[in-house]
Amino acid sequence: MDHDMSSTAPGYQMPPAMMPGMPADGQQRLEVAVTVVNTTGETRPVRPGREFMVRTDSGDPPLPPHSDTFGELPRLAPGSAVSGMLYFDLPPHSPAWIEWNHEGVTARLQIGVAPPHSNHG
Repeated sequence: MDHDMSSTAPGYQMPPAMMPGMPADGQQRLEVAVTVVNTTGETRPVRPGREFMVRTDSGDPPLPPHSDTFGELPRLAPGSAVSGMLYFDLPPHSPAWIEWNHEGVTARLQIGVAPPHSNHG
């Protein structure tokens, strides 16, 4: 999601205090759709809002989600799935990847940069 709240953006510049939850100045909000599936025959612990992080090439500590739509989901029954959204705030155009650390196993997903789009035909 593009939220250009910089002083160079066109239009009225609303002060950050009037927009709780918006990305900080100079940050972009990344929206990630996630589906977690329990393919085992046992109930498994799962906490997507705590298990997914974003890492960047800058060497900074991993970035936890700003927020998510999973809520408190402590476990997932056998053969069940859950879908939700994770939201991360990061510097624009920085090379980054998502890491999922679940029960000691880590998986990576590279984040590609989509070109800007316009709803005006």
